[in-house]
Amino acid sequence: GSFRIVKIDLDADDGWFSTVVRAEGLDMATGFTDPRKLLPLIEAVAGSTETQITAIPAEKLLGKDKNPSIPLAVCEKLEGIPVITLKDEVSETSSSAILAAISSTNKVLTANVKGTNATSFKTCIWEFFNCDTAEDRTTLINTLPFLFKDLEDSNLSFFMRVKKMVNFFDSEVIDDELVDYIDQRLTLMVNDWLINSLGYNNNPEHHGFLAIESIFDDYSELDNIFKETDEEAFRCFNMEGSPVNFLTEQMKIFVSESVHNKVLAKDTIVDKVQKSVRLVSERPIHFTIVNKRLPPSDVDQGTDPILIRRSKFPEFFHLVESGFGPSMGKGKEIKVIDKIIQFSQDDSMWLFSYSSLDINMATMRRVTTRRSLIKMALV
Repeated sequence: GSFRIVKIDLDADDGWFSTVVRAEGLDMATGFTDPRKLLPLIEAVAGSTETQITAIPAEKLLGKDKNPSIPLAVCEKLEGIPVITLKDEVSETSSSAILAAISSTNKVLTANVKGTNATSFKTCIWEFFNCDTAEDRTTLINTLPFLFKDLEDSNLSFFMRVKKMVNFFDSEVIDDELVDYIDQRLTLMVNDWLINSLGYNNNPEHHGFLAIESIFDDYSELDNIFKETDEEAFRCFNMEGSPVNFLTEQMKIFVSESVHNKVLAKDTIVDKVQKSVRLVSERPIHFTIVNKRLPPSDVDQGTDPILIRRSKFPEFFHLVESGFGPSMGKGKEIKVIDKIIQFSQDDSMWLFSYSSLDINMATMRRVTTRRSLIKMALV
């Protein structure tokens, strides 16, 4: 069956958006009782023109009086859906501080923009981890440099890097809390990757479910499962490390030298000791705040990830991609950095992740605030 869906935002008064939904076996009862099933099927009307989405630096829109709100006269000249980009990084140890900063900035900046618009932010959530000794910190830096964003990388695959870590931790006396911290971060990352990029189910009772309890304990078994049943996953698990390799880039959870150490700039004896044992853990995140447009959550409160296709729902792709480069900076690879779409109408947040098979497909999963963004909690 097929449906024509017309979306009208009466508050924004920015016209209407018509789409067609088609699927074998689709009936009216399904469409009304479980509308989430319609979202991945949405496609543009044949011959229609896509909505123009344009990235514009905030500095070009603001007046000379340094008022952080875009003047009404400038807003009236904006066409299509503007994505206003900010290149200044919002860096905090608190998730709530980051969310408050970008939310308030977005509200003030776009107060006079009438139609649908978006704001693009570069953010970084970070925290300190105190090693048991200064020797532990030095040993980790010298032996496992691939855990650090600012150290020389190697072409070892993710599988070989984990194997090297396991062998190292088994043979060296090093703080168990540090080993557990690394294990937890990488295990969370791999489990999310299985769902977000490879399409495994997030329901333990579903036949398509796959997850690990510890990457250090389960990496070899997981590799064997991939080898036997999932060619693409096996390829990703064993491909050479590079700036476009999601797994090896996401593995870089620390920085050896960080601007965040400036909080220890007093150079007292206590500060010197603290700096010698502290590791800085970072997680860069690109935020796109979408204004005057409802999120997927307005049609479903379930827990299933939403799979979307560029050809059938291009707006989300364009909103994220147009603002990513101007905000995150040159040389940043969009496929390996976390991307969150936040909808200002209800403050819901969704992690946007490309499929490992096709950059024209992506998974959207709801982000909750029950954990820090550095250990992002996904529904």
